[in-house]
Amino acid sequence: MISSRDLLVHPTKGAHQLMFEIRLAIRDGELIFEDAHPPVVGNITIDRYSVARLEDAKQFAEAFLAALRTGG
Repeated sequence: MISSRDLLVHPTKGAHQLMFEIRLAIRDGELIFEDAHPPVVGNITIDRYSVARLEDAKQFAEAFLAALRTGG
């Protein structure tokens, strides 16, 4: 468990790191998981942001290849 935490806090060189907010509480003397929130870019969650940027890259690549085929 400590090793897993260390990999999240100190990823290996070149590795990507996403930080989730994990909310915990103590109830009746026990640690309870309440919820988790993914990272956000502006006000968009990382999953929706990633899909949108992937679509942007796809559209750019399609337009670029089309321009190369037509010579301009």
